[in-house]
Amino acid sequence: MDLKRVGWLVLLAAWLTAVSWADTIVLKSNREINGVILEADADSTYVELFIPKVGKMKILKRDIAEIIWNDDDGSTYVEEFGATPPRVGASNPGSNPEPDPDATDPDTPADGDVEETILGEIEVADPPGPNSSQQDEIDLWLRRLGDMRRRGGAGTRRIMAVKELARLAPVSLKAVEGEMSSANLYARRNAFLIFEDVGRQKDMKKYLWKMIPKFARGVGDDDYQVRANANRALEALTGKNQSYPGARENSPPSEAELKTQAAWQKFWQDVEPEIEAAVAKAQEEQE
Repeated sequence: MDLKRVGWLVLLAAWLTAVSWADTIVLKSNREINGVILEADADSTYVELFIPKVGKMKILKRDIAEIIWNDDDGSTYVEEFGATPPRVGASNPGSNPEPDPDATDPDTPADGDVEETILGEIEVADPPGPNSSQQDEIDLWLRRLGDMRRRGGAGTRRIMAVKELARLAPVSLKAVEGEMSSANLYARRNAFLIFEDVGRQKDMKKYLWKMIPKFARGVGDDDYQVRANANRALEALTGKNQSYPGARENSPPSEAELKTQAAWQKFWQDVEPEIEAAVAKAQEEQE
């Protein structure tokens, strides 16, 4: 590295230290990277960023959700990325994700007098409530679930909130359920991610069966990421898919997406009698 280049980097690092805050790249994974944007040409496939004590970094535009440009005067401009990005969250039509070992294949003939079912033998229960200590912890992570601050690693806090609220299941589930209709976009997106995580756990499924209609409505949400996450939650819980086509960023639900939502609603109509029977059985056992 020649002396001229070294001098330029030193000056740039000094300037970065002097300004109130740098530019921020928010990845689609919710990770935030702070630094100075060196190059972000419209015809380029990447954005080049300078990070103090690290150096230059090139980030593919396809991995970027937004760039937050911060000026010295404190003004901020948010640039959304991906006018026509690849669809997010498409299902694999060739196989069911994470098949439920307890589920019964509807094409398999029933043995003897056993009634053929879609879900197999299931249990339905209401999630228990938290104790005071757990409630404090739930409240803390709920605040971070929709953290919208532009500085200080908000994306990391949201990721941690998803993990911790999933860990606190089942006592956290009622609170997370309320976030599925939140006006806070990050909270709404991440609530469905929590249910995807929890829905994969065999001993947690009993708390989620009655929520299938709410998940199905999420597949028709105005936000593309909410739709994709809601579909993931349904696939994780049921072990089935409805050939979800994926969602276009910053676009309303496509006709194909609405067909998938309708398919999930039809699935609910088909399994509702089984779930109601499981609810009645649980009530009888409690009496």
